[in-house]
Amino acid sequence: MKAYEVKFSGLKNGIHSFEFEIGKAFFNHFNNGELANHDVEGGELNLTLQMEKKETMLLLDFALAGKVFLPCSVCNDRLDWEIESTPRIVGKFSNEELWHEDDVIHIGSHEHKIDLSELIYQFICLEIPMRVAHDEGKCNSKVLEELEKRRITESDEADPRWAALKNLK
Repeated sequence: MKAYEVKFSGLKNGIHSFEFEIGKAFFNHFNNGELANHDVEGGELNLTLQMEKKETMLLLDFALAGKVFLPCSVCNDRLDWEIESTPRIVGKFSNEELWHEDDVIHIGSHEHKIDLSELIYQFICLEIPMRVAHDEGKCNSKVLEELEKRRITESDEADPRWAALKNLK
């Protein structure tokens, strides 16, 4: 995505700062692609990048803060999940296509810019737990009532086809 590209070729060695806003357009771009996390409905985040340019590498220090919109794992209503993350990535200038290092990316020596959008999206997804839920008492009460009505308990009559399995202990 062009809005998340950083051109480094004209910059002098040293520290450079960049600010990015992450919103609806960012998430729409990724929710239609191969990296799609369909639980993420959108978000409002700010990203500050401190990039230190050196002769042979870029040191990328990200500061990501804001919220993403997710469905609650219990009631499925929208939940605003706060995110705060400070990952660091090292960008090495080389012509190798190696991606086996977690926090190192290889930047072709002929490149003059780097697209950070995929990295940013991955940082966001890594901050989302498998199960997110509203605080106690804040879930949709109508959904909770319906779930309680449909709850299966031990006292409920079991399907007789499965009853034989209880004897196989």
